[in-house]
Amino acid sequence: MTAPQQYFAGHASKKSRILALDVLRGTAILGMLCMNIPEMGQNISDFFSKPHAGWTTAEQALFWFREMVIEGNSRTIFTMLFGATFMLLIAGSMKPTDPVRSAELYFRRCALLAVFGVLHATLLLWPGDLLLHYAVPAALLFLFRNWDPKPLLAIVAVGICFLTVMEAREDFKNARVYAQAKSAIVKLEKGIKLSEPEEAKVEKWQEIVAARGLDKDAWAHEKEVRRSYFRSVGFMATYWWNQFDLDVLLWGVEAFVFMLFGLALFKLGIINGQRSRQFYFAMAIVGFGIAVPLNAHEAWLKWSTLDAPFIWQDDITYQISRTAMALGIIGFLIAMLKSEAGPALLRPVACAGRMALTNYLGQSAICAILFTGFGLFGKLNGFQLIGLAFSIWVCQVLFSMWWLARFTMGPLEWLWRVLIHWQDYPLRLKQPTPVTT
Repeated sequence: MTAPQQYFAGHASKKSRILALDVLRGTAILGMLCMNIPEMGQNISDFFSKPHAGWTTAEQALFWFREMVIEGNSRTIFTMLFGATFMLLIAGSMKPTDPVRSAELYFRRCALLAVFGVLHATLLLWPGDLLLHYAVPAALLFLFRNWDPKPLLAIVAVGICFLTVMEAREDFKNARVYAQAKSAIVKLEKGIKLSEPEEAKVEKWQEIVAARGLDKDAWAHEKEVRRSYFRSVGFMATYWWNQFDLDVLLWGVEAFVFMLFGLALFKLGIINGQRSRQFYFAMAIVGFGIAVPLNAHEAWLKWSTLDAPFIWQDDITYQISRTAMALGIIGFLIAMLKSEAGPALLRPVACAGRMALTNYLGQSAICAILFTGFGLFGKLNGFQLIGLAFSIWVCQVLFSMWWLARFTMGPLEWLWRVLIHWQDYPLRLKQPTPVTT
């Protein structure tokens, strides 16, 4: 076991390492909006409930784009960065000056993370919040601060296997229930009276449908509720509270596993840009080489089973494919940073990454205003929602660049620091810098 400080010595400067983390964080934050906005703007089941045979070419292209490029990757990178950033936050607690104070501040961050998560899920109408799910795993990460990379990677490997088994087990169980109930469902739709065993099978399937939010009456109720902000807050609070089951526990395990992965990658000098450009090119090639065929296979499984919503047999490779794709993206972006033009090209994304908390919560605030405040919930199709996400990207990147040319940190980052340390920090730059693109 080794102290964290040694991992700050390396081939790259501290500035370049932070730039790498900012670029990755910005990429993850912007990418997550593409995955989140269908659920923010319409019931997620509406997004996939229409048989794909009736989809337009644009909708079909969107499906394949999401599955091949975005699905799970942004969340994976974002979670890894929590583990990597942990090293930056916790290094102070390993110093002999005031380790207790440093540890206290770290756990205060974890508690504040939970508070922000609750407010995000309710007041900003986004029950898919990650911050609360990260709070407990982030606190547990403290126990592994002195661990070497190899045992950390061993835990990660075991964790990915565990998640794969648990997720695949649930999917196979649901698929079996659907297969048993399918003929009875057809009879019911035709008005044919069912036997008691058939009724039991249909009831069991309907329980899964209700738990997954696929019930059409529930869709209609949500659309009605989302016309009012205050009713939406109550709806989201109830929905968010009802999510606390085994799935939430698995989300916590998943977050912890990938935080450990990010911690290990930081200690190995990978995620913080200490390796050679050739290393990152190789990393990108291997990552994409594994992920692309697996993503294509998973997308095809989803495409071919859209008659049974959400009963998709892709989880057996999901953790592997999204991990490989995330590593490929990390390798590609850091390789770009090590090129002559890379830092300038990626600077806008890095600015978005420096204001990650502001942009993450800002995305939810913007969508809450548009979908609930302006009544657009359920009125845009998937392709229009992704177009809206791209527009929000542009606005957030431009705003981040403008803001950081005048201020030391993002507005919510400043509030975060004030609440953690309970003291004021200078926000405005003494000498504003010109905004360049």
